[in-house]
Amino acid sequence: MLWSQEGFDSIVLKGLLAEKGMAPFSGVLKSTDTLLIRDFLIAQANELKNNPQLMGPPPAAAGAHQAN
Repeated sequence: MLWSQEGFDSIVLKGLLAEKGMAPFSGVLKSTDTLLIRDFLIAQANELKNNPQLMGPPPAAAGAHQAN
């Protein structure tokens, strides 16, 4: 679904996954906005794929307490 702009818009603008908590954003975003957002996400994913050291350490387990 996220592999195409149409699929991305179905989720982000039309609320295809609203029952899973992803509300539709058609009231605040246009398809030109989602095109830019998707392009940014793809660029970030490719950057991390090519440079995995940029991810840093994995986050602490949910519910775990970190020492301050």
